[in-house]
Amino acid sequence: MKRIAIQGYKGCFHEQAARLFYGETGVVECDTFQGLYDAMEEGRADAAVMAIENTVSGGLIHNF
Repeated sequence: MKRIAIQGYKGCFHEQAARLFYGETGVVECDTFQGLYDAMEEGRADAAVMAIENTVSGGLIHNF
């Protein structure tokens, strides 16, 4: 089973997107977007789901 890093916690939209895209998967919860990169680099996650835009901030340029 793939382990997918998400920014946030179980029940958030990032988890929903990860499960819709990857199917049944393990979720690695991260406090920050940088935590996604750290989780993959450290081998705790195989991939990540990351927002590139939201309704509050608009484009999240640093995530591109």
